[in-house]
Amino acid sequence: RIGPTPSRGDLVRDEEIAAATAGQTVATLFRDVVTDHGDRVALRWQVGEDWQEMTYAAYGDAATRVAAALGGLGIGRGDRVALMLRNRPEFHVADLAVMTLGATPFSIYGTFSPEQIAYVVRDAGARVALIESAFAATFAAAGTGVEHVLVLEDGWPADDTFDAEPHWRGVEPEDVVTLIYTSGTTGPPKGVQLAHRNLIAATKATEALIRFPDGAK
Repeated sequence: RIGPTPSRGDLVRDEEIAAATAGQTVATLFRDVVTDHGDRVALRWQVGEDWQEMTYAAYGDAATRVAAALGGLGIGRGDRVALMLRNRPEFHVADLAVMTLGATPFSIYGTFSPEQIAYVVRDAGARVALIESAFAATFAAAGTGVEHVLVLEDGWPADDTFDAEPHWRGVEPEDVVTLIYTSGTTGPPKGVQLAHRNLIAATKATEALIRFPDGAK
């Protein structure tokens, strides 16, 4: 069914959003936030009864270190990187690190069988996988054929001389920022491709609809 024709007001807002996001990527916006709001809390998580925090400055440094480790393996713009990590700070660091290189991260469910892991990794064409030790045996059983498997608990060594800036500045708005694999209820999972401009436009549209309090963006 064809929906209603967009009003002129809708078209104007779309044009305004397009103008506001022109030339931007998740990588450039992240670096802007790190530069402008480095002392603000970016991530907060609980360990036992205590809460831990990471500022944007620390977040940026951590993402650069992981990007350096991946860059040392030859990962760059257009490459795909599998992430098999639970909801923990290192996941978010790794996610941004891959995007910083202009590469495309995608997540693997922790409940996936070796066969399911093998399918999505091969379908995406991943060259590297970043995983945690809890999933190491299952991932190994998948026989994915990726070039490198980096286990979180083993450390991700990085070259301190690595310069991430040329990489994140080289990312284009139409580059694929992430892949989201469907549940596969109607067949094998399909990788939904989202470009940098998709996420940024969605964010700007949300900001236009919701009045966030100062400092909450």
